Amino acid sequence: MLFALNSAVFAEDKYSPEDYISATIAEAYVELHTGPGRGYPVFYIAERGEKIQLLKQRTNWVKVHTSRGKEGWVKLESIAKTIGQDGQPTAVNIQQLDEFADRKWEMGFMAGDFGGTDVITGYAGYHFTRNLSIELAGTENFGDFSSGQSAIVSLVHQPFPTWRYSPFFTLGGGVRKTNPRSTLVETEDRTDDVLVAGAGVRIYLSDRFFLRAQYKKHTVLTNRDDDIEVEEWKIGLSAFF
Repeated sequence: MLFALNSAVFAEDKYSPEDYISATIAEAYVELHTGPGRGYPVFYIAERGEKIQLLKQRTNWVKVHTSRGKEGWVKLESIAKTIGQDGQPTAVNIQQLDEFADRKWEMGFMAGDFGGTDVITGYAGYHFTRNLSIELAGTENFGDFSSGQSAIVSLVHQPFPTWRYSPFFTLGGGVRKTNPRSTLVETEDRTDDVLVAGAGVRIYLSDRFFLRAQYKKHTVLTNRDDDIEVEEWKIGLSAFF
């Protein structure tokens, strides 16, 4: 029996108990949370042999109703430890792609090219909606004539969060410190403001990992007559939580 409930299809006020999928707890116990997440407290323990009805699914959580009248949320992997009406383990369809779309935090590392120099970046981002997030990135590049470090805060828009190949657009700003090699170039270290705009794609892989590739154009606001524009290409691996 394959279980893949969709809350948009299974509305609790339209179905009688007979319409729900029934299962029996086969492990020692299953914990019921007050909401669909580990941050919600456990308020009830369903023990072995207790029957439950599977009401609806939200990402990797399932709302259940127990034979003792308790209603709460169970981790989807715990549903795999129950027995269906056919006497077989309840097969589950873990909607990992939905969890990817509903992520709150992500972080990762990328490497690539920054104006002809090697560059590495570490970043962390917080999603306050499915479509919008804010990111903080720290970058360092290494070149024959100079190296540099930058700290950038960006607003990221992801128009299609449920796509496995999900494009995004970013706009931000921060500071950049440039360190010329004193033996090659007679100039001092300098710190400048920088504006950044770019685009990229997130490619969901499996579990909690995705590939991220992006292009950015940096406009370094110098104290001289002309600002400096630098193109950057990077790719890397990220994880979400």
